[in-house]
Amino acid sequence: MKRGLGWLTGSARGNVTPIIAILLPVIVGGFAVASETSTWFLAQRSMQHAADSAALAAATNNSGPSTSPPPTYSEEAKGVASRYGYTTGTNNVTVVATYPTCPAPWTGNCYQVTITRDIPIRLARLVGYNGDVAMGAGRAKTVISTAIARAGSKGTFCLTTFNPAADALQFKGAPSLDLTGCDIASAGGASCNGTSGATVGHAYVTTAGKSNDDCGSNEIVGAAPTDIYAQLASNINDPCDGVPRGTHHIPANTIWSTDQPYCGDVILDGNVSVNADITLTIGQGGLDIGSSTLSTTGAGHLTIIFTGTAGDGFQHNFSGTGTFDFAAPTSDASPWAGVAIYQDPVLTTGLDVLEVGNAPIYKVTGLLYMPKANIVIKGAIDHQTGGDNCMAIVAWTIDIRGTGGIFSAPTSQCDRANLTLQGPPGSGAGPSLIQ
Repeated sequence: MKRGLGWLTGSARGNVTPIIAILLPVIVGGFAVASETSTWFLAQRSMQHAADSAALAAATNNSGPSTSPPPTYSEEAKGVASRYGYTTGTNNVTVVATYPTCPAPWTGNCYQVTITRDIPIRLARLVGYNGDVAMGAGRAKTVISTAIARAGSKGTFCLTTFNPAADALQFKGAPSLDLTGCDIASAGGASCNGTSGATVGHAYVTTAGKSNDDCGSNEIVGAAPTDIYAQLASNINDPCDGVPRGTHHIPANTIWSTDQPYCGDVILDGNVSVNADITLTIGQGGLDIGSSTLSTTGAGHLTIIFTGTAGDGFQHNFSGTGTFDFAAPTSDASPWAGVAIYQDPVLTTGLDVLEVGNAPIYKVTGLLYMPKANIVIKGAIDHQTGGDNCMAIVAWTIDIRGTGGIFSAPTSQCDRANLTLQGPPGSGAGPSLIQ
């Protein structure tokens, strides 16, 4: 009897099998849940990277709720998500881009991208987990990744004046102005009342307008505008360095394909065209186009630079009754990208231009930078024939009078023209993820 009991208690092999049989589903289920949970986690992390990048792409596009021009922010977002392997309709994936109100405390334009993927469940069902949705005869876990990006507040100033006087920027008479696509800024005041009225986005001023002589509810009183273009002067090569000053006549039908440095006045004796990215740099002199046309053709782009020394007594501006019809450089390789005409900020005399639009006719895509000049616009100014819809003027004072006018929405294509615009404090920052 004792032997029989010893035999019974001395061996445990017969007891292990039923225990393993009982625990095996739990063990397999645990491994299954761990394995599939890891798969879901890795998928969610990959999808989050895609959603972040897609949201930033949408914010960079910044086309708002509009469905045009292509590509829209939604197309940009879906294209980026696709490059990460997440394309709507493929592998149970859905990519949705929306234009929601920014979550507090953010303001401006926000873009949300949500990537959803249904991943089939296999082993986890052994422990009773049935996921979120049916997938054919089986079930699936829904993994979701969402990102929200805020568009950068780009510069918006198409007209900027640095004179602190109350009338530094003014519209008189019956100007033809529709500046709804941009804002204006003055280190002093602004008068937006012209007889026919002047439509502007906002007027950033340091001096509030007088009664019936201001920019109404669009006027924002604050700090003076900064000058983001003065630093470009470091790229000027002085054409008078070791060169005697003279008068330079340019023959009719000349074609410029290389940079043109001149010390002294430049006079066009006929039409001149530009067929490459070049600068026309004039030291100690001005540019008289007479009745001729200075234009860019084909791949041509032009920046006209006036330079010299403070108080040197020379003219550093443009004159004539002809036509400017050219576009500024657009290449990132050019330090003058987006800049059409540039007066060296060191200059103090011979700067004013008083007949823009009439004499000369001004059809230029890009920036007119004349920070110490008084500019009077009496006729219509426009972008280059067939060129991008982009124009900005920086001056000491700007006076648009009579029937003077600026083409509608003059900054709508400045991104494409590669012109960085000035803007209120905090502008110019790129898009950023906020959620």
